[in-house]
Amino acid sequence: MLTIFKDFLAASLSFKLSVGVGPQRAYSNTKKRRTPLLLFTAVFCISLGGCSATQFIFFPAKGYLRTPEHLGIQYQQISHQTEDGVTLQSWYLKAQHKPQGIIYFLHGNAENISTHIGSVHWLPAAGYDVFMLDYRGFGKSDGLAKIPSVFSDLNSGFQWVQSHNPNQLPVYIIAQSLGASLAVPFAANPEIRSKISGIAIDAAFANYADVTRHAFSKHWLTWLLQYPAAWWISNPYNPIDFIEQISPVPILIFHSEQDAVIPFHNADLLYKKAAEPKYFFMSKGPHIATFNQSSARDRLLKFMRANATVVESL
Repeated sequence: MLTIFKDFLAASLSFKLSVGVGPQRAYSNTKKRRTPLLLFTAVFCISLGGCSATQFIFFPAKGYLRTPEHLGIQYQQISHQTEDGVTLQSWYLKAQHKPQGIIYFLHGNAENISTHIGSVHWLPAAGYDVFMLDYRGFGKSDGLAKIPSVFSDLNSGFQWVQSHNPNQLPVYIIAQSLGASLAVPFAANPEIRSKISGIAIDAAFANYADVTRHAFSKHWLTWLLQYPAAWWISNPYNPIDFIEQISPVPILIFHSEQDAVIPFHNADLLYKKAAEPKYFFMSKGPHIATFNQSSARDRLLKFMRANATVVESL
């Protein structure tokens, strides 16, 4: 009964942090949004003794919409395991000429790497390898995504990148939406921080409870539930509590004032809390449409080239 209810919820929730527009989001935009039922699920799960609140902020899709091959990009399907024994399936996009660095890309909370490739498909032509992680339960990866288990996924992908970098190329983390908010505490870990040359986050939120409250406040049917839902979804991995620890690794923060999913003030909060060296770029358009813009692409490339230091391997 719980499984049936959870399947119904996954089809019904509209709390999708990664839905944007642009070519890579065409698949998302065909979906109808429905009324959130998160609080009711909380009561149901608690009464049955058991599900994690954070698993309901992930909305995986199993099938691939396309592959890098469809875009003329050479790639490998990478199978790798987490420390808790979950097998993940990710993509490694190869630079089209001599690589200048490796991008470790973390996507948002919905669908899978096949629909988020639109954000990074241009990087191989610019001279960068790209490792696109698919979290547990997304695409062809096994398991069920929730916090904190998903941090094992981030660590597994990062270890693969480090162990397959014989030329000691600089490694950068680029992440969007929920992926960006996961990337901040991940990169704040000294063992990770010492091995990256820079991190760029796009459309990150500062606090899980606040962004949940914002999502619930937008619909009259759930307005009264915004505070209980925020309390239920809260967890100890808020980016605002970790971003200062990323220094001295440089951080570049992207956000659009037109972002209706993650309000712009989240970028302001994160930028103020981050330590130097830090940079900000105000993008345009809807949620995670940043890298549809040539100016945002140019700014990212400039950031990486300016910080192309080689760091130690695992």
